[in-house]
Amino acid sequence: MQSEVLGDEGSDCGSKGYLKIKIPEKKWNDFLYRYIIVGDHLVNLDEETIKKYIGKVVKLRSPMYCIGTGKDKCLCNICAGDFYYKLGKKNIGILCSRPAETTKRLGMKKFHSNLITNYQIDVDDMLV
Repeated sequence: MQSEVLGDEGSDCGSKGYLKIKIPEKKWNDFLYRYIIVGDHLVNLDEETIKKYIGKVVKLRSPMYCIGTGKDKCLCNICAGDFYYKLGKKNIGILCSRPAETTKRLGMKKFHSNLITNYQIDVDDMLV
C-alpha cells in the first residue's frame, strides 16, 4: 500500500463494484466522506447525510474495487472518498501503514507473552 496515490479530485474510475456494509451505530464516523451508491447515483456521507444511513446496510464504493484513473492508474476520488483530499494528501500509501503495523503487533503478541500465569491444581479434581 505504500505506493498508493490518489488521482485528481473529482475523479471516478466508473467501477460497478462495492462493499455491502452496515454503518455501525458507534463508529459511524469511520465512514465519513466516503461515497455510497443509492439507486443510480452516488451520495457523499458527510456529517449530515450519514445520519440517515446509521444502522442500515449500504453499497460502499471501495478502493478494493477501484479500476484506477489516469495513466498511472491512481485510486479515484469516488472509491477512496474525500477524507484524504480534505487533509491535502495525495500519497496516501504511507498513511495506511498504521493498521497493518497494529495488526502485526497484536498477532505477534499472542505468541510472545511476557506474563507468567499461575494455576492452582486440585488433585481431587483430576481423579475420577
